[in-house]
Amino acid sequence: MIAIRLANPQPLPELMGLHKIAHPGLPTVMRFSLTAAPERYAIIARTVGCDSLIPWLEALNAEVEKMAADALASGSPANNPRVPMALEIVALYHEAW
Repeated sequence: MIAIRLANPQPLPELMGLHKIAHPGLPTVMRFSLTAAPERYAIIARTVGCDSLIPWLEALNAEVEKMAADALASGSPANNPRVPMALEIVALYHEAW
């Protein structure tokens, strides 16, 4: 279960990780809950610097191919016992999220 502390909305970027991937379920859950807590979601949107939180979260996950290329360029995947190719990294991102 993912929890967001709205009293201090700073943990949201930590939740998304280094590559700023939002859990794909977040936009769905937020869309469902938005009418019950619009002020809370507005705080989160202001904190991350966007006007509309749900499309912003969806956009974070839209470019996994670029993220895979960036990961390879960083050299970090070479530290893994099995070095993945770009398409494998994309598949791993999709499996994880």
